[in-house]
Amino acid sequence: KPFTWMKVIQLVRKIRKQENVAGVLCFWCLEEALIGKLISAVNPILFKIWICGQDAKADNPWVKWIRPAPQEVVANSHFVCKVFHDNHGIQPSGVIPNSIEPSSFPPLPDRRPIDLIAVGSLIALKQTHIVLQVAKALNDLGQQINVVICGSGPEEPRLKDQAKELGIER
Repeated sequence: KPFTWMKVIQLVRKIRKQENVAGVLCFWCLEEALIGKLISAVNPILFKIWICGQDAKADNPWVKWIRPAPQEVVANSHFVCKVFHDNHGIQPSGVIPNSIEPSSFPPLPDRRPIDLIAVGSLIALKQTHIVLQVAKALNDLGQQINVVICGSGPEEPRLKDQAKELGIER
């Protein structure tokens, strides 16, 4: 792997000679972030890691190798920010949530088979229970949305029970 890392670093050097590179943004605090940190150390450019979920867990071995400074880390939610701080003692400098620009998409049809979908590992860190709470709240407001959760994991039984309790199971 170090050979591959060196090839990446050399490629970034080549790109920097041709382009005005402002910085390195690494999605997840994993091996790629270690390479990003090395690149930013060799090249005087901004370095950020976007903590997006499971990389905030206590068993992530890459955090101790990367040793990110708080200003180098942002999280995609306040919950992930707290989990990362609790597990690694590093307080991310900010939160940048996932989002989309609705005007970038064509108008939606009047009725869809799925209105809201959550896909991923069904673990507590993902907070999938919030999807069910949102679906229930929208249904209570008369929106009658169809929600689907795709995935498996230790939270699956609890989510099924919650959907039943909220009256939104299928």
